[in-house]
Amino acid sequence: MPLKIKKDQDISNVIRDNLCMGCGTCASLCPASAITLIKNERQGSLLAEIQKDRCTGCGICFAVCPGHAIDLKYLSNEFL
Repeated sequence: MPLKIKKDQDISNVIRDNLCMGCGTCASLCPASAITLIKNERQGSLLAEIQKDRCTGCGICFAVCPGHAIDLKYLSNEFL
């Protein structure tokens, strides 16, 4: 089954919500090389960073990111 890519949807929300694992899948598959991994000194981990001026909005990064599939509302209700 082909991957359904949503145009103009990137991993900005994944990064903002602290769901980025620093796996680098998004960076390695970005056709515009608009994503780099930076070291988060406070957390001691890598995080994706999008260079918006290079991003074409293709949506590949979002489609391959494991962090966007996490339903925080569901998890909150299950564990509280």
